[in-house]
Amino acid sequence: MRKNIIYGRYTALTDKPYVVFLVGMRINQLWAIHRWVPVFMAMTRMMIELRKDASSGVLSAQTRFSWREIMVQSYWRSYDELERYARAVNTEHLSAWERFNKKVSAGGVVGIWHETYLIDPDHYENIYVNMPVSGFAKSKTSDFIIATGKNETSRKRLGGHNDVAVKSPEPSQNQSAKG
Repeated sequence: MRKNIIYGRYTALTDKPYVVFLVGMRINQLWAIHRWVPVFMAMTRMMIELRKDASSGVLSAQTRFSWREIMVQSYWRSYDELERYARAVNTEHLSAWERFNKKVSAGGVVGIWHETYLIDPDHYENIYVNMPVSGFAKSKTSDFIIATGKNETSRKRLGGHNDVAVKSPEPSQNQSAKG
């Protein structure tokens, strides 16, 4: 067994709304390191700042890397808290935004993007199979439970009804919903 992996099928449930915020950068010119490294470093400083401030509203965040893109997937208590951080004068974000607009954006060396999703309690679902606690489950605002019965299929987790298309393996005795 690998450390931190929760074996089996689990889902994270909550009765509260939350926000999913995805933000990323794309390196368009790899050789222009002096232009895109500052953008990456600004993202890193923002994540450190948010992790240190329990009152920021961020519930959890994780960074994902692919060939030319870096993405931060974060979960927030509310859109108001996300917006408050984005506009706050004394945060890493506002100064990084200003620097990007002045120095980086015109050259096209690096691109940035974000998407914001407001999630109502009855309009989301998730599944984690043989994974460390991640995604929304990492937010610690949810109940992390074995995905069986009324939580076994995506449709059921969204409040509907259907039959299981592929039978899930039986949970083993050493599986527990620890989060």
